[in-house]
Amino acid sequence: MSPRWREALGRLHPRSWRDAHGTEFSALLEDTPWSVAAVADVVRHAARVGRQVHPRRWAVLAAVVVFGLLDAVSMYSGVTHNLLWAPTTPYRAFALAVTVGPFAVLGAWLVRRSSRSRGKG
Repeated sequence: MSPRWREALGRLHPRSWRDAHGTEFSALLEDTPWSVAAVADVVRHAARVGRQVHPRRWAVLAAVVVFGLLDAVSMYSGVTHNLLWAPTTPYRAFALAVTVGPFAVLGAWLVRRSSRSRGKG
């Protein structure tokens, strides 16, 4: 694997992980033959480590992805033709609740986590 690829794959990991394991990881990649499976494995590992180090960022990312997917399903199923839509029927109200639900869960999680961290201080 070329040095540019090794560096790019290493940068997918959080800085704290790179500081602790970057040298060994680069040596491992140097000995690993390049393949789609190897790159996918590195990306999956970086996501797992990143989720552990920065859970809030990953929660926001997950909420945005789920929102986008559910909104796309709403548009393609004919429930709505745009992002801003009113719940004029029970079906549309349900679809809106499901689409906005991930942000409600994220907001509740962030408020709960914030109140816990204030209590510790």
